[in-house]
Amino acid sequence: MDISWSAPSNGGSAILSYTILIESKTSGYILDPSYCLGTNPSITSCSIPQSYLYSYFGLGSSDNVNVKVYATNIVGIGTPYII
Repeated sequence: MDISWSAPSNGGSAILSYTILIESKTSGYILDPSYCLGTNPSITSCSIPQSYLYSYFGLGSSDNVNVKVYATNIVGIGTPYII
């Protein structure tokens, strides 16, 4: 699965990182610890293998995948961008 987002308005303070959360079938939204780190603010995309979505999140190939992306800067964490 390929995920991409646009950098949001930053209110004049540079974006420091992104937090990417994926909705699991059983655990609500959880952080993706392997494929979408979000630590480089110039990268606004990531790719997650289907096998990983199945084993870690319990998502099958026909399931809808819900993703939230939060931008963080010196001011704090912004509202989520929902994909």
